[in-house]
Amino acid sequence: MDSDNDNDGYNSNEDCNDNHPLESPDQTWYQDADNDGYSNGTTNTTSCIRPAGFKAVSELTSASGDCNDSNASIHPKTIELFNAIDDNCNGQIDEMPAPDWDSDSTTSTSYNQYGMCISKSLVRI
Repeated sequence: MDSDNDNDGYNSNEDCNDNHPLESPDQTWYQDADNDGYSNGTTNTTSCIRPAGFKAVSELTSASGDCNDSNASIHPKTIELFNAIDDNCNGQIDEMPAPDWDSDSTTSTSYNQYGMCISKSLVRI
């Protein structure tokens, strides 16, 4: 009788790596190129051996939702910064507007190199 060393349900004659439970026939791998735990959900492949930059769904926070898989700080659970980028992948850029203190529809906001607000002032027209 053939053994199943990694207890993945495939015996040693069927399994491509009987020492790793995730590497087995028909395993679906999801790309997570930036290694932030999120995949974009559209770049996946089925193979026995793990391709570079891919993870099994059990290794991910989410198998979909990453709108920029080349930047680990951009994913659905990150905090939106005022930096002209959709940081939290909700389809909106900088959706938290700067306050308009005098209701004249104008504000001026300065950001540091990390996209964090460092000052806000009114711009008079």
